[in-house]
Amino acid sequence: MDSRQSALDKGPFQRGSVFGRVLPCGPCARTGCMQFRSRKCDAIFRAALRLFAEQGFDKTSVPQIRKRAGVSIHTFYKYFPSKELLANELYRELRVELDDSLSFVASDRVSYRRQFHELWTRMAMFAHERVEVFLFLEIWPHAPYVDRRNRELSIVPNGLIRLLEKMQRANACRRAPTILLAAIVWGALVQLLKLRAQGTVPLPTESIKALEDACWNSICAQDGSKQSE
Repeated sequence: MDSRQSALDKGPFQRGSVFGRVLPCGPCARTGCMQFRSRKCDAIFRAALRLFAEQGFDKTSVPQIRKRAGVSIHTFYKYFPSKELLANELYRELRVELDDSLSFVASDRVSYRRQFHELWTRMAMFAHERVEVFLFLEIWPHAPYVDRRNRELSIVPNGLIRLLEKMQRANACRRAPTILLAAIVWGALVQLLKLRAQGTVPLPTESIKALEDACWNSICAQDGSKQSE
């Protein structure tokens, strides 16, 4: 794998970020028409995410979001008819960001262990650098206001599922449902981040590496597959 493309050389949210200056073209939440989202919409997303992290969804009001974003109430409703729709749109945007940050192409000559390490590094960097985003992505799918489109999305990142599917085709990981194996890996990282957010445990490099090794040992095949190492 080209080291220049390693997750160690670039952080998440660098391409087409929801926190960039202008969001990519997408459907307007109110009209459904394709358009470039403005900086004001970006500010609303940013304000909502931070308020949700600080005080939770239920305790966050539209007036609080629009005040933090520095926009009028009219501007808020121009983009989002409700707080619930805003949160669902935000979730979809951030899921795209997460999936993009975990996307990489590895040569067939690269072992699955190295590919897993690359993916794990990207997930850990995302969790470390974007704690608010990571926690929102974990919490929102379980909220009572999640819409049908978001309910149909896998809670586990697509990049992790694709790698495990490829490993299963090569008999390089355990014979179990892919989503179950993915849940072991993703769930372990989520729980570690939650402990860190609560101040229960720090997040040193040694802990990240130890958890990576434990997850790998939990999912890899036990038959000594040469692609596993």
